[in-house]
Amino acid sequence: MRIYIVTSPNDIANCYRNTTTISYHSIIQDMYKWVHISQDGLNKMFSLDPSAPHNNGLPKPVMPAFHMNNYHRLQVHPGENFDDLLHNRIIPGILRTLDFDNTPNHPAVLARTESGIKISLLSLCNELFVRGTAEAFLGKAIWRANPHLLDAFRRWERTNWKYMFQMPEFMSKDMMAARDEIIQSFVLYFRIPAEERQDSNLFMKEAEKMVRDVGCNEQDTARIFMLHFWA
Repeated sequence: MRIYIVTSPNDIANCYRNTTTISYHSIIQDMYKWVHISQDGLNKMFSLDPSAPHNNGLPKPVMPAFHMNNYHRLQVHPGENFDDLLHNRIIPGILRTLDFDNTPNHPAVLARTESGIKISLLSLCNELFVRGTAEAFLGKAIWRANPHLLDAFRRWERTNWKYMFQMPEFMSKDMMAARDEIIQSFVLYFRIPAEERQDSNLFMKEAEKMVRDVGCNEQDTARIFMLHFWA
């Protein structure tokens, strides 16, 4: 196998723009397969249907698996959606996480003394980035689905290299346990009535609608969102 390492920023930009001879499609499809999405789910996510609702108004039809990225871009494009994500969700979450004085049972605090507090930097980062992202995208209903989701993600982050390198099952039981717990969390999350998940953000609402429109089953839907939430 010949491997090319691109070091120039200009060349990297050209690689991203070159969608004719360079494609990420096979890599993305492999990741869907590795997380054990059914063949039916793969067919639905990687089929091009110009009449699908998500393709209405688009100059060029897009497969559902790749249209998910368009929802990400729509969420972070400067404007109302991005302002909601940043100012109404991300920043308030950061401020809550750093408010040690008014959070007596703060998960990152190891000890309190008269002179200050001792914190776990790993736990603080977990609270800032994983909990903050989860609430910003999924809303508080995710904790009803699994109050211990942060622990599962911490275990997943330590072991997901085994997923990327496709290590055999007997070497990957810790990774698989974390992966499956996160997937089951999404199964339970999507079983919560939609009206009770209205604090989710634009990406979640639009992406969930599209995945349901193309007819993915419960397990496949959970596996798809597990991948995108990790990404």
